[in-house]
Amino acid sequence: MIPLNRQTSERVTAGLSEPGRSRAAHGLEVFEKLPMPDPREEDWRYVDLDLDLDELALAEAPGEQLPSRTDGASAAVGEVAGTAVNVDGFTIHADGLVPLREAEELSGPGIPADLDRFAAAAHAFGHDGVLLHVPAGTAVRKPYLVEFQATAEGTVAFPRLVVHVEDGAEASVLVDPRSPDGVELAVVPHFEVVAGTDSRVSLTLVQDWGDATVAIAQQRMVGGRDVALGLAEAGLGGAFARLHLTIDLAGRGG
Repeated sequence: MIPLNRQTSERVTAGLSEPGRSRAAHGLEVFEKLPMPDPREEDWRYVDLDLDLDELALAEAPGEQLPSRTDGASAAVGEVAGTAVNVDGFTIHADGLVPLREAEELSGPGIPADLDRFAAAAHAFGHDGVLLHVPAGTAVRKPYLVEFQATAEGTVAFPRLVVHVEDGAEASVLVDPRSPDGVELAVVPHFEVVAGTDSRVSLTLVQDWGDATVAIAQQRMVGGRDVALGLAEAGLGGAFARLHLTIDLAGRGG
């Protein structure tokens, strides 16, 4: 495991494109300045978080992939258009989707690094994720399935999903975030959706983190003119689980 410091940020993001490295450098500056959220802040009022990012570390490599399930959303989805698996912040499988470390130049709408210290850390130390890019006029009828898994005791992972659906296109994504029970860890997933003019996008999250997982999910969806954005989220697990959601309808008729 490696600590959350400047050397680690530079190390894990060194292989990203120039925009990715710039994003990480800005996130690191904010991370070093911001304190952990305080329950006296309006957005964190009455929240007893009992977590300090400085006491956690990044996994140096992905842990063992969790076994496939015979129940739950991922088992029930049926035939899919593509799949991806991210374990402890590393995308280890992508079929019909792209590991984000290979496609950083096609960015999402962005979750501001100064939203809080968790967002800043995701910018500074997040080095991989999953990209779905649907070209203009393309309607993908089958859903995509993305698994975010966290397995390593004492670590924090920063997986990122970017969905970029161009004008007149259509796609749906099911995300299955999970971790084993009894393993103390944290995860800060980012979900970013860009929907072009007259597009249709559906995002479903069925969160089933383990009973010792602290999950701080942050999500932003941006839609242009005449878009239809669908969002469903089921929170089933976690010692503590939070979702910060922003939706921007940037054009008429959305």
